Amino acid sequence: MSDWIYGFFMAWGTFLAIPCPKKIWRESARRKMVACLPLVGLIAGLVWAGCVWLSAFLPLRLTRVFAVVLPLGALLCAAAPWLVTGFLHLDGFMDVCDAVLSRRDLETRQQILKDSHCGAFAVICLVLLFLCQWAVFLSAGAIP
Repeated sequence: MSDWIYGFFMAWGTFLAIPCPKKIWRESARRKMVACLPLVGLIAGLVWAGCVWLSAFLPLRLTRVFAVVLPLGALLCAAAPWLVTGFLHLDGFMDVCDAVLSRRDLETRQQILKDSHCGAFAVICLVLLFLCQWAVFLSAGAIP
């Protein structure tokens, strides 16, 4: 039973930016850590759902037809998964955007993937990703 507890807190500390209440590591619990990843995803999803719920209490601008959520609520909902996970996977997303959109040969693209610098394509794609997420949440609040 203790390996499951160790595994859960190991997964929490590895994949969430929420402070882990018990920072522990035990090699024997590594397999249990992998099995606890869905629970960690559930915690991240619950925090995200909580942000969506909280955004409903933000001030609304009323029109004649329906209520429109202010951009602040959409911003909170779009940024929540990134903040909860500590921007996990965004570095890889940006590297792939730089490599794929560079239109170079395979060897050069592989070098771009290994490079720690951020290129123009990475920044553009990251901004577009965030704007798309923001627009989805903004338009979701506009549905009557």
